[in-house]
Amino acid sequence: MTNSCSKQSPLPERIADVEQIEELLSRPTPGVVATMERLEGDVIILGVGGKIGPSLARMIRRAGDAGGVRRRVIGVARFSTPRS
Repeated sequence: MTNSCSKQSPLPERIADVEQIEELLSRPTPGVVATMERLEGDVIILGVGGKIGPSLARMIRRAGDAGGVRRRVIGVARFSTPRS
């Protein structure tokens, strides 16, 4: 199954805003899409509250969608309150 997420496009010369950098960080490569197609079961991301955690979670979701695979992506963080 082909999807725009699974095709690598060149990086822009300049990143205009947060939305654009998030799209770039969470864009799965063809290899990530292929890996998600082969995996079985749900995915748990430890440390999802960290610097790259949210982008990684989105990438995994996008790769599954691009490969036509539906699974849960579960994020685990050690923080139990917003102030932590």
